[in-house]
Amino acid sequence: MQYGGYITPDLTDPMVFEFTGDDDVWIFIDGKLAADLGGVHDTMSLSIDFSTGNVTTWCTATNVVLKKSNLGELMYGAGSGMTTLEPGEHTLKMFYLERGNNESNMRLEFNTTTIQPNSVIKVDQEGNPISGVEFDLYADVNGNGEIEAEDEFISSGTTNKTVSIYSMM
Repeated sequence: MQYGGYITPDLTDPMVFEFTGDDDVWIFIDGKLAADLGGVHDTMSLSIDFSTGNVTTWCTATNVVLKKSNLGELMYGAGSGMTTLEPGEHTLKMFYLERGNNESNMRLEFNTTTIQPNSVIKVDQEGNPISGVEFDLYADVNGNGEIEAEDEFISSGTTNKTVSIYSMM
């Protein structure tokens, strides 16, 4: 989650996972159960809003909310004070089960963004790779080659021992 649960840096588009269907679905985030639509049921829906941390499941036919929770409590425990996930890399796994052999329906939407990997190579004056070099990577907003308060921190890392390339996501 690059922008605290949003897909754009201006914080206007929340990252949202949505499912609607009559089949069984379990959503795990970082190995912890975040949403459970298991069991025999008619069409049901679930929504996970990563900007607020709200996890909601409801019966689609009656529009009655069955369960509300938040990602912070699910991931870090009640009383943690967290409402959503900490910024950084997370894993979402969806398990889907079709019980019947006809009349299945499913709709899945997820508006996550792809972050392009970056590479850094540090070499000495003769062009030989140097390992163990620590670095911070910033977006140079003013284009002047200097780190300033308005520059966006992207990542940090250390060049490795083999070819001195460190890839960041």
